[in-house]
Amino acid sequence: MKSIRPAAGILVSLLVVIVICTPEARGKTWRVEKDGSGDYTIIQDAVDAAASGDTISIGPGRFNDRRYYSYPGWSDSVIVTVFQYELTIIGSGPETILGQDFPWTLEQGRPKGINANDYIGNHILHVNNLRIENMGDGIYTSYEYSNKNRVTISDCEFYNNASALPLIGYGGTAEIVHCSFIDQPRDYLHIGAFHQQYVIIEDCQFQLGENQDWRQHQINLTDVSSATVIGCTFTNGSIGATVTGSTNTEITQCTFSGQELSSVIAAIASNVHVDDCRFSNIGDVTYSYTKDNNLQMTNSSVENVNKSAFWVLDAGFFSINNNDISKGIDGTVQVENAFQCNTISHLDFTNNYWGTDNPDSIEAWIHDYNDSDKACYTIDYQPFRGVSTPTKKRSMGSLKAMFR
Repeated sequence: MKSIRPAAGILVSLLVVIVICTPEARGKTWRVEKDGSGDYTIIQDAVDAAASGDTISIGPGRFNDRRYYSYPGWSDSVIVTVFQYELTIIGSGPETILGQDFPWTLEQGRPKGINANDYIGNHILHVNNLRIENMGDGIYTSYEYSNKNRVTISDCEFYNNASALPLIGYGGTAEIVHCSFIDQPRDYLHIGAFHQQYVIIEDCQFQLGENQDWRQHQINLTDVSSATVIGCTFTNGSIGATVTGSTNTEITQCTFSGQELSSVIAAIASNVHVDDCRFSNIGDVTYSYTKDNNLQMTNSSVENVNKSAFWVLDAGFFSINNNDISKGIDGTVQVENAFQCNTISHLDFTNNYWGTDNPDSIEAWIHDYNDSDKACYTIDYQPFRGVSTPTKKRSMGSLKAMFR
């Protein structure tokens, strides 16, 4: 009998593994239906009943039942507050609506569609296939006590929220995929990502109105260690993407159109690579005003510029190569007359196609130190291309690997 005990022990261990790995062990699904056919009619009631790892499945209808909460730093009404370590919230499509049926105004405070933070216990949040509209904050997350937090948001619509996604990470990850962001009532952000280790924004659409009274922004990445924005469309508004204090940001295969000021800003202490993107009907591609940024742009095209393709007050490492670029009413590159220069730096604009093969025309479209001793940079544009620059496509394999 002694000889079979190890096998029996292995069998028991295998049975334990099988039980743990069954769908039932991973969590229960709670159904929320407006017509009473589910487990609950109010989303928060289902969340209150759920355990970590459970799923909240929400049927069609508008859900605007709120409770008032107070936490360090803010207090306001919330439709869904998540306190489980991990929770999944799934809608039935755009017919599942979280939010009020009238526009948000500043006097309403900052009511939230979904609130999740580690102060109350949440660390992992998945939201899929629903619509949030007319709220102060669409989905608000704040993780300050752990660097293992993760947020995934997919196939969602955000309409006319002051801030659709304010995401505070402190070392975690955020993945936003196949989402649309339409309109803003004031001068806030569609996505504001702060302090994450990784952020991926993939195949999303950002749409703002034209000629707004407010200076409206699409996304802002601040102190994010590594970020990739891929396959997204940015339409109208004042600024498309702003990156501040971020170590490594890749913006690739994106389309920017209609930005009144700038499509991409590499701000203080940022490292940004723009690759294989399209810019049209914009104020300028970028405005650089800080000496500690790093901006590279490759394999992209620029057309129908209103001001100039590139506007520079101050710059760090600035490399614009292998692109098709066009001029606006202020030329192609405008180095701003800022102050008397102590040193003259060079910016690398070589191997671009400028819409002409005439060097005198290219020189005339550039305002730099050769035109004013208060413009502290010289634009190095030779050698240049005499024909349009081919583009390239990138593989998503390495991008997905970081989330496995």
